[in-house]
Amino acid sequence: MVRFGCVVILFCFLISCSTENECIKTPDVSDVDLSIKVTRLERDLFQLKSVDEIILFFQKYPVFTNYFIDAYEYPSDTILAQRTFGMINEPHITDTLYTETLQTFGNLEELTLQFEHAFKLIKHYFPEFNPPQIQTAVTAFYKDLFLSDTLIIVGIDHYLGKNATYHPMDIPQYILDRYEPENLVPMIIYFLSDRFNMVNLSTGTLLGEMIDFGKAYYFTKQMVPCASDAQIVGYSNEVMDDVEENQEIIWANFIQNELFYETSHEVKVKFIGERPNIPEIGQKCPGRIARWLGYEIVKTYMKANPVVTLPELMQETDAVKIFTQSKYKPQNH
Repeated sequence: MVRFGCVVILFCFLISCSTENECIKTPDVSDVDLSIKVTRLERDLFQLKSVDEIILFFQKYPVFTNYFIDAYEYPSDTILAQRTFGMINEPHITDTLYTETLQTFGNLEELTLQFEHAFKLIKHYFPEFNPPQIQTAVTAFYKDLFLSDTLIIVGIDHYLGKNATYHPMDIPQYILDRYEPENLVPMIIYFLSDRFNMVNLSTGTLLGEMIDFGKAYYFTKQMVPCASDAQIVGYSNEVMDDVEENQEIIWANFIQNELFYETSHEVKVKFIGERPNIPEIGQKCPGRIARWLGYEIVKTYMKANPVVTLPELMQETDAVKIFTQSKYKPQNH
């Protein structure tokens, strides 16, 4: 199974830059026998000296070639190799974009440790889990992420953050704001949660989709325990502060407009889809607010039902059960 996502690193970013009270307690996974290796495709690629060497590189990394840079769109590997050779010899790419990528992510030692810890936690809860290999790449913003059951490829040039010299041009600013180095690991773990998250597509309600997203966010927090909720949901700290300050207004809107059991796709997408804001609630209300609310409901449900394990939560498809048993109410500030 292959998944694509416009998705949205160093270990110290999440540990030292997160406040201590954001870290949750997790099981001891020191005895889990698991190690990973991150392959730096960009370092190999940017050292190549000819089109022929690039063709050999393509043959060595077929998934990268076929699925990350879409070789099928080119009449031949030679034409793609010529284009790639031109890219790695563009001065503004080699001297700025590639250099800033190396400066931002360093030797990836801490990134590797963070992925390894997250994968050990997944293995603890789901023993059948086999961690995928990880490859990084710099392709001048061609693609940000590829995921399959066995391989993750990350276009790390997408994740240089707001202070980078260059940014992807085809991504709206409100989405681009998530492309910070510290958001990379939570983002990928969120996408990996899909393989463990049982969903019930038959209900078709907004509540059902909210709980599905909430379960995915909750899973992510358990695997990246020092990531903030803002990082997990994909909001800035300022936006998250506004959301938490106005959660009673958000809750009242959902109640008064009877949104939880809404089945209209047009209505649902207003509250759960990608939008810069949701004027139906307020000009400062960010898009995807129903996903955040689903996360709050799931967190409250798990706190109210401590005997429920994470695997049991991920297997639970009864959104109404989670909703009612959570007895969620917005907290006063």
